Parts: sequence; structure tokens; C-alpha cells
Amino acid sequence: MKHPLLSALTVSTLATLAFAVPRTAGADVPPPPGYKEQCTVALACKADEVGDSCSAWHGERDKCEKLYSGTAFTHRCSTRGASTWTEVWCAPKGTPVPSPIPVKPAEPK
Repeated sequence: MKHPLLSALTVSTLATLAFAVPRTAGADVPPPPGYKEQCTVALACKADEVGDSCSAWHGERDKCEKLYSGTAFTHRCSTRGASTWTEVWCAPKGTPVPSPIPVKPAEPK
């Protein structure tokens, strides 16, 4: 029979190690040599559409969705990137492009 303290220490140590191991799956990784971005307004939107791009980051994942919500714009694609990326949105020609959402100033420390 194992000592209860030893079992608690083992579980605690394993839990600590699990969170201490660096995680790279969601990290931004440079594209391979010769990579050409396929998510551009020119490539994603049709000739009879107006396109717009919106930059987002992991701290504000729904920024673009909020910007185009309630408009005729539809999401077409997103560029590479886990921490920052650009989204392309398209709508029928003549659709007004929404004004960017103002950036909130950083809270003073």
C-alpha cells in the first residue's frame, strides 16, 4: 500500500510538469520557404464584390465578427497565425465598408 502523502506528491508533480512543458501547437510558426498567402481580398472576393480585411489577435478573437455583424459582408478566409492574423470579408459591390472598431486604450498601471 502506498503512503497517501507519496501519492499526493506524485499527482502534484505530474500536474506541475504537464503545465511546465512548453506548448508549441498554437504558436506562430513561420511559413515554409516560397509560401504565398492565399487569403487576400484580390483572391478571395469576386469581381462583383467589394472586399475588406480586418486584423485580429488572440486577445480579441471576435473583433472582425463584431465589425461585420449586421452587414452584408461574409467571412471568406483567414491568414496564417495563432496570435495574430488577418481575415478577409466580402460583400456585393456598393456595400459600405464598416468603420473600424476603435482600439481601447491600455489601462494605466
